Amino acid sequence: MPSLRCGSPQRKRLQALPMQPAHSWFSFKYGTLSVEQLLQSAQRCGLHKLILADINNTSGILDFIRLAPRYGVEPVAGIDFRIGSRHFYTGIARNNEGFHELNEFLTHCLRRGTSEDPDIPGLPPLLQNVIWVFPFGPQVLSLPITRKLPGYVGVKASQLGRLRFSPWAGKTKQLLAWNPVTFNTPAGHNTHRLLRAIANNTLLSKLAPEDIADKSEVMVSDATFDVMFSDYPGLAANTKRILESCGIAFDFHESKNKQSFSGSRVLDREILHREAEKGMKERYGEADATVRARVEKELQMITDLGFTPYFLINWDIVRYAQLKEYFYVGRGSGANSIVAYCLRITDVDPVDLDLYFERFINPFRTNPPDFDLDFSWKDRDDITDYIFRRHGQEHVALLATYSTFQYHAVIRELGKVFGLPKAEIDALSTNRVPPGTPDRITQLIRLYSSRMIDMPSHLSIHAGGVLISEKPVTWYTATNMPPKGFPTTQFSMLEAEDIGLYKYDILSQRGLGHIRDTVEIVSRNRGEEVDIHDISRFKQDEKIKALIRDGKCMGCFYVESPAMRMLLKKLRVDNYRQLVAASSIIRPGVAKSGMMREYILRTHDPSRRTYIHPLMQELMEETFGIMVYQEDVIKVAHHFAGLSLAEADVLRRGMSGKFRSRDEFAKIRDRFFLNCREKGYTAHVTSEVWRQMESFAGYSFSKGHSASYAVESYQSLFLKAHYPLEFMVGVINNFGGFYRTEFYIHEARMAGAAVHAPCVNRSEYLTSISGSDIFLGFIHMAELEKNTAEALIAERHIHGQYLSLEDFLKRIAVSVEQLRILVRIGAFRFTGRTKKQLLWDIHIHLGSLKKTEISDTLFDTGSRSFTLPELNEGKYDDAMDEMEILGFPLCSPFSLPEEITVEGIRSADFQVYTGKDVVITGYLVTVKYAATVRKETMMFATFLDADGCFFDTTHFPKVTAAFPFRGKGMYRIRGRVDEEFGFHSITVTFMEKVEMLNRKNTRAEI
Repeated sequence: MPSLRCGSPQRKRLQALPMQPAHSWFSFKYGTLSVEQLLQSAQRCGLHKLILADINNTSGILDFIRLAPRYGVEPVAGIDFRIGSRHFYTGIARNNEGFHELNEFLTHCLRRGTSEDPDIPGLPPLLQNVIWVFPFGPQVLSLPITRKLPGYVGVKASQLGRLRFSPWAGKTKQLLAWNPVTFNTPAGHNTHRLLRAIANNTLLSKLAPEDIADKSEVMVSDATFDVMFSDYPGLAANTKRILESCGIAFDFHESKNKQSFSGSRVLDREILHREAEKGMKERYGEADATVRARVEKELQMITDLGFTPYFLINWDIVRYAQLKEYFYVGRGSGANSIVAYCLRITDVDPVDLDLYFERFINPFRTNPPDFDLDFSWKDRDDITDYIFRRHGQEHVALLATYSTFQYHAVIRELGKVFGLPKAEIDALSTNRVPPGTPDRITQLIRLYSSRMIDMPSHLSIHAGGVLISEKPVTWYTATNMPPKGFPTTQFSMLEAEDIGLYKYDILSQRGLGHIRDTVEIVSRNRGEEVDIHDISRFKQDEKIKALIRDGKCMGCFYVESPAMRMLLKKLRVDNYRQLVAASSIIRPGVAKSGMMREYILRTHDPSRRTYIHPLMQELMEETFGIMVYQEDVIKVAHHFAGLSLAEADVLRRGMSGKFRSRDEFAKIRDRFFLNCREKGYTAHVTSEVWRQMESFAGYSFSKGHSASYAVESYQSLFLKAHYPLEFMVGVINNFGGFYRTEFYIHEARMAGAAVHAPCVNRSEYLTSISGSDIFLGFIHMAELEKNTAEALIAERHIHGQYLSLEDFLKRIAVSVEQLRILVRIGAFRFTGRTKKQLLWDIHIHLGSLKKTEISDTLFDTGSRSFTLPELNEGKYDDAMDEMEILGFPLCSPFSLPEEITVEGIRSADFQVYTGKDVVITGYLVTVKYAATVRKETMMFATFLDADGCFFDTTHFPKVTAAFPFRGKGMYRIRGRVDEEFGFHSITVTFMEKVEMLNRKNTRAEI
């Protein structure tokens, strides 16, 4: 047989048209090549037509169709239907209608089964625009020769010998020459085998032959294909005839989104203008000429660009949320829009903040602006369900993302495939060579991990992207039905935008949940109704200003992290505009570029506010010459470099990483430098401006987006300033802050709350508050079953409080293990008996029973009583129980170290000791690891001191290596107190862990 490799590109030979259905790496854990690599191979082999037929998947089809013309290849769409290693058949679409039919069928199979185990029938349905190809194998050979298949039989070159002695040898009209493609080199076959072992969760040595593709599944030229099937020229002729009838194409330049909200574009325009006018009066009263002119300008551009239905659909979503009294925040570049503000999609006034109109929309923009609609995590699913109901299941789908193999995961998966023990895998994943592993195995794992990194592993769900299309979604993709219960595409945001499907972002966040819950808790606990939307009043609130200025924002949306606390204190932020700027410059990458530090310096020292070019002063005087917002990139690219607004926006998107590898970004980057050269700027000036743009564009927010975040931050800050206890309960119950629950409980205690362990007579499932008493909810007890908690709460609400342990046992069916957990956490402390007495009481009442039974007797006969010996109570028993059951103690952790005294100073003393070496004992709150420019690891940490106040530490690489953290707990720290712009921290030179409780030494014996 001739070589199966393609040499130099062949001259096109129209007499051959090889049928080589290709698997890309979107045949998850099977294919090894990207879509572009397949097309490159096709070009190299001189093929002018290629089928992409991934296994139960259409993720690569749109990119395949978009890229194919660049390689002189005509695309054909297909789907390979399989369950595990069993190949049922391959469907090939004759045209776009056939692709739609295939997507509908695959969707049906996935809905009846799962993504991993679809329900595929033995024979496919007859579809008018689909050609079915069955593999020449057991399924076909087991059928009676008289049975007519609804399609063709694909025969591989390696199967021709078997064909000669098969009844099918005489039915050549129904046979096709078939050469599947899965890899392009022997090394590719090895990668494929490793992927199959990972998929089957088995050792490479135990991988079954039927689970892997044949080594011959590589792409061949048409000449090689002719030779491979030269004994059966009829098969190749059938293949040519079939393929000539197949093709697919999409227009990648027009929107595929729903084209009308109401069913009439004229009516859409009337609704938008009416609602904008109505909202303008509500927002501005008698609007002045500036406001009215901006509204009219936006409305005209929205209409001209065809974005009217996009705005109205977003308006309809928030209108539904308002009807259901859901809290929401509208952000994204759409927050720059005054029409969105009037429609109450956003709560940011673009006139007040002078938001850059062109970041939101411009005459050259082809894609609609971004509206990120945030809802409480409790409400988001209902909003999504409304969208599906409102616009129809056929036209709505959630957007997928690709979960890719990353370094540590690949190392672990390959380690398991090669049969390495866990200790050796752990060592490899941390870049250490385990002594027991042969070098060859180590080298193989590292070699193939490098080939698999960034290869897609499986589909996941986009954080909030929802598509609403004019045609059925299955016109473009099959859909899965993940556990969330909503149809989900098989492609990502990038492919969706390429085809013209622009997502609606329906996101969830815990911040809105704790705001909503706090408002309700304040109403119950204090009888006060809070207008949480009175943002103008919040901006003038002196208590809020003090919290921001001092960085005391724990629990508050987006401003509670240690890094934000540092930034707020250094900038001395005390107003809304400053907080908007801080919300953008805190983004990662900005500090790395040095621009965040420069912004802080320029805030405090006007002499540093220099501008690299006079035009830059005109563009960015408000931010002292520092690019803070995404709009700054567009303004500089447009006004400084002379790019069009459309080109400037592509540049911004490219710098953000969305299209950094795309050709259009490279062309516009070159044009930026060419234009600057033509304008006479020096190479130094141009390069510095570009550097600043790059450092901010990838990480900064649009100003409207930052402003929306700041609005939510102010709502949180108002509640923290005026209702601190209720606020912390709201934060605790939403489990979504930066810190662990333990530290929100600590913050509540610092604010004056008395925090109590769960109690069967006072606690609910979630944490509750009465006056200044906070009772932890049963949800925090890791080993307590939810049904036990719900049962005891329901019984208490119906029949009143429990009178004793015995009363509880008669009313609740509960296992002894669950009962012991409740006793150990102190849930029966109201009885006045100690925990050890109560544990004895359980056995006295239940004897050998493993579970209580509800007793509904007319007369209480009581139970036997016994006199117990004196039972010792250990000093730290409660703390030990709390640490085991809740995960943290309810007392101060500084009361628990075995040493008698806690060494060192307090953080309140830092100002006195600035520049001096000190010793301080801290309880670890959080650690952040970072890489230096030399790729060395360093750490930033936050601790609580003995007074309950936060302080921060910096651990440079040598200290990080010498004194690593050893888990949660107490640490003795030595270092120098540093101060910058009023913010104090410690640069650590030595650190050791302080032993806290030792179970053996502290648990009292009976």
